[in-house]
Amino acid sequence: MINLQEFAVTLAREEKSKLTIEKYLRDVKAFLFFCGGNVTKETVVRFKEYAGGRYEKSSANSMIAAVNCWLKYSGMADLCVRQFRIQKKPFSPKEKELSRDEYSRLVKTAERNGNERLSLVVQTICGTGIRVSELKYITVEAVKKGEAVVSCKNKTRVIFIVRELRKKLLAYAQGKRIRTGCFGKDAEVTVPAMIAGIPVNTIASGAFTGNRYIQKINLPDTISKVGMGPLPMV
Repeated sequence: MINLQEFAVTLAREEKSKLTIEKYLRDVKAFLFFCGGNVTKETVVRFKEYAGGRYEKSSANSMIAAVNCWLKYSGMADLCVRQFRIQKKPFSPKEKELSRDEYSRLVKTAERNGNERLSLVVQTICGTGIRVSELKYITVEAVKKGEAVVSCKNKTRVIFIVRELRKKLLAYAQGKRIRTGCFGKDAEVTVPAMIAGIPVNTIASGAFTGNRYIQKINLPDTISKVGMGPLPMV
């Protein structure tokens, strides 16, 4: 039985974030399960092919990085494999951009369905440019101050919250009697089958990473693909 505790301690000494350490351990465990503990160049290559065929290349590369890191730590650097080559795009494809009309439909649909919180989530993400996993930094204190300090992967940046959005968030907090901290701690989340007439078919990698409150996610039948580690405990 391979003990990964010392590996985790080493990662912590290298100042890896807690979430990064959890992911590295999860990926190494997946590799060891895949190869049945038989760590050879052949099994590492096969795992790379498996990950590349099952997940997006970027997700597969993150798994390979974790395994390579563990192999180097274990004195088996000669077994490391190369990551998949991904051609970087200097711009975001139009099909991945959210138009103003689509944004308005998302907000209005949430409001029509009586989901004020979802409406504010969409407005916050689009109004600040933060990631879903960074919503936890939008606290009552941050909204009152007009800025949120986001710390992610050993990097810190300041996000400004515009006046109109601040007014809406503070009004919501007052109505829900939220006086401090983040705006939601739901233990159960239901992913809708459609948003503004658009089918929801994918859960992105790490979509809910960093959220320690969610215990259950209800997925519609339209979901055909789930990225790596949608939840921190997965």
